[in-house]
Amino acid sequence: MDFCNKVTRSSKRSKLGFELQMADGHKSCILAAENEREMESWISTLNTVIINAKNSSENNKKQATSPESCGDNMSNVLPPSPCGYGTLKGLEHSKNPELAKYARETDYSIALARKENRQNLFAIYPDMQRMNHTAHVYDFEKEVKPFKEEFGTRIFVKCEEISFKLQAPLDNEKGPLCQVEPYITTLSIYDAKRNKKVSEDFQFDVNHPYIRNMLPKKGRKSSMPHNQTNSHCNGDTHFPNPHLKDIGEEWLAFPRQAIFTVQHPESELYFVLKIEKVLQGGISQAADPYLRAQSGSNSIRLGAKVQKIARSCCQRLGHYRMPFAWAARPIFKAFSGELDTCSEFGPMYRQDGTKLSDEDLLRFLSEFRKPEKLKHLTVIPGCIKMNIHLLKELPQNTLMSSLMPLVPFPVPPKCEPTLEIEQFPSGIPSNCSPYTTYINHLYIFPKCLKYESQKTFTKARNIVCTVEFRDSDDENAEPLKVIYGSPGEPVYCSEASTSITHHNISP
Repeated sequence: MDFCNKVTRSSKRSKLGFELQMADGHKSCILAAENEREMESWISTLNTVIINAKNSSENNKKQATSPESCGDNMSNVLPPSPCGYGTLKGLEHSKNPELAKYARETDYSIALARKENRQNLFAIYPDMQRMNHTAHVYDFEKEVKPFKEEFGTRIFVKCEEISFKLQAPLDNEKGPLCQVEPYITTLSIYDAKRNKKVSEDFQFDVNHPYIRNMLPKKGRKSSMPHNQTNSHCNGDTHFPNPHLKDIGEEWLAFPRQAIFTVQHPESELYFVLKIEKVLQGGISQAADPYLRAQSGSNSIRLGAKVQKIARSCCQRLGHYRMPFAWAARPIFKAFSGELDTCSEFGPMYRQDGTKLSDEDLLRFLSEFRKPEKLKHLTVIPGCIKMNIHLLKELPQNTLMSSLMPLVPFPVPPKCEPTLEIEQFPSGIPSNCSPYTTYINHLYIFPKCLKYESQKTFTKARNIVCTVEFRDSDDENAEPLKVIYGSPGEPVYCSEASTSITHHNISP
């Protein structure tokens, strides 16, 4: 109707037809009514609309050119046009060519412009199912469920006992036999097929309380009223983990059971147990009494002698540890792929001071099922007992690797703590899945130290690497207590140290 000049009768196509005569350059339009009366009504109404539109347009032009509308204030805005076609029509009188071109736009031209250079997003994923709301709705389209966490195969492990043939009486020669010194033990999973470590370390403690007391005291906070302080933590009243505030860290001091996760059962996955002890010289020298231990009174006297030496070393060097032994066992059976639930762990091998890296360990594991390949390793008499089974139901009082409690978690605790052990990413696309929890962990593995070229300490030996985390490079900056402590230590410590290889200048 913006371009219509007049409406007249037209019998070109129908006796009851009428024609909308357009301006130059626009095609006329012929319409038809149902009866004579309706046709006369349409012609009269449309002509009235055209006349009123022309009058309104002339009035707008007079207002735009009148001297009253051009005052000193050039920011006055014209009143909105009473026409039904909006504000675009008024732009045809603009002196700005960029604005005048919008006056020639119509809904049809705008719709055509929108289709130019438009991309079909569904063409990017041609295999995607396109849902037609008017058609049949398939079963998989009726309900969309949120992502469900995939746990894979979850294995419950409880470390029951680690004992060597070399033993000594607890209090006197007539007391019960027990281990001669405390051991620092860790358990983790290695993949011999892909030559990598696939889980973090589970640090546990199965030492007898009497033997455990040989180590230096490292205070932990126990549960207590909020208005009291703990003298074991140098006056620091801030509880490091608020989720354990009502329980006390003593409950978590010596964990023995954990939950490991494996994505796919494979025969090349191994549990690896590493045993360390307080620094007492070379590995061969420290392991020699264990190799000479025999049943009888002579062995008891030898154990008492070793225990006396170990007690002295714990008092002087209790904070430093050395590699001692290791053991391994396949997690799954070779042919059936079922979990091996045997409680016996296997022989314990003496550590070799020149083959302590993960690469050397993985080389041993690749030949682990060939007994003839392991004949050159020295076996220390002893046994390891563990309870291993598939996890069907989450036990009570379980903690995540970040020490967050998992339901069910009764307070006070009814069971000893169970720790979830974090699984490292395998790098296999089929094993990848979205993360459902946020765990902010940084794993640091000091591998080796080339120290023989330095000139400051010409006779450097018994080298230990200590890791700290600080929030500043200032010389006086204090290390933050953000490192998880070992069994017997506070939950969070300010430093962590590596084991020491005796008299090795390039550990």
